[in-house]
Amino acid sequence: MRFHRDGLLFYCKAGMYTLGLTPLVLLWRDHRTSLYENQLSIVLQVLDDGVSCATLENVVLFTFTPELALAEEVVPGDLVRVSVASIEWQDNLIHVTDAVFQKRCSPQRGIADSWTKLAHVGQSTCSMALLRSMLSDDGKDAVMMHDQ
Repeated sequence: MRFHRDGLLFYCKAGMYTLGLTPLVLLWRDHRTSLYENQLSIVLQVLDDGVSCATLENVVLFTFTPELALAEEVVPGDLVRVSVASIEWQDNLIHVTDAVFQKRCSPQRGIADSWTKLAHVGQSTCSMALLRSMLSDDGKDAVMMHDQ
């Protein structure tokens, strides 16, 4: 039986993000499709220095102060949830603003989020104009930035 690609599936996933960059999946959250708070949260792994926190691909996006790391009892290898106000892409680099530690994650989580999650999710208030630009046939690359 053959299936035709003819629509969008809105899918809310609060757990582990599927690895790999694929055109077949677009993670989309807004107040109509998600029951979760309208704040982007990412899960990062604490690196060997005990203060730097990175994505699955070792892109450092958050650094603890030594005092906060000690107070929260984080150790290398721990997974931590960090809220982020905005994400911007400049010169193939990820820039996050207002990264704030939320909590340590359960070891059952397994792995940190991949940068592909950040590639597809700005803040939870993505605009339809952004979606249209990502799906356009004009060959231009869309840049995901925080909506003001």
